Amino acid sequence: MLKPNASTRTARGFSLIELLVTLALVGILMALAAPSLGDFGVRNQLLSIGNDFSASVLRARNEAISKNTCVTMCMSTTVDRVGSSVPVCSTTGQDWQVGWIVFLNPSCDAPNTPEPEDMNGDGDDTDDEDKAGNLIFIRRPVQGEYYLQAQASTRKIFFNARGNPRLTDADEFDLVYRASNDPLTLKYAFNICLDAMGRTRNVKPAEGC
Repeated sequence: MLKPNASTRTARGFSLIELLVTLALVGILMALAAPSLGDFGVRNQLLSIGNDFSASVLRARNEAISKNTCVTMCMSTTVDRVGSSVPVCSTTGQDWQVGWIVFLNPSCDAPNTPEPEDMNGDGDDTDDEDKAGNLIFIRRPVQGEYYLQAQASTRKIFFNARGNPRLTDADEFDLVYRASNDPLTLKYAFNICLDAMGRTRNVKPAEGC
């Protein structure tokens, strides 16, 4: 009769108690990590929106200098409007999270829509296609409870051919997040300052511009 090998071991799985303990530990770790992941997402989204805004300002300034003409950057609630081929500037409100546009402004005045110019050479400078030819950039609306608020109710930023905005002092745009059913939280909020030279910088909410 053969004896069983001494090195042979009986296969043994997890007991029910061990499995329950493991699941409980995993649940505790996930509960501890969830707030951190949520905060991480909010912080990254705020930074992304702020970077988009600052990049748009920089692009508008560079386009004005490179094309030696005026450029307008303005908030617009019509960037996603169905049936509207050319978005226009908003004349009310101060929250830029609705979206914004950048366009050439050859006459250097204050139009609420890209100025028509005979871009397609058909002898008619009133076509939407002609207006769209002056569009430089469109930023779609921000998704979620994120707010980019202009403290001076600034809805337009003009750049002359030298790339300078029509500002006598720094303009301030506050970027904040509103959690569900909660007031605005400043935990990861920051302000974007636009100076008279057309440069932007981020500062803490308590500092201001």
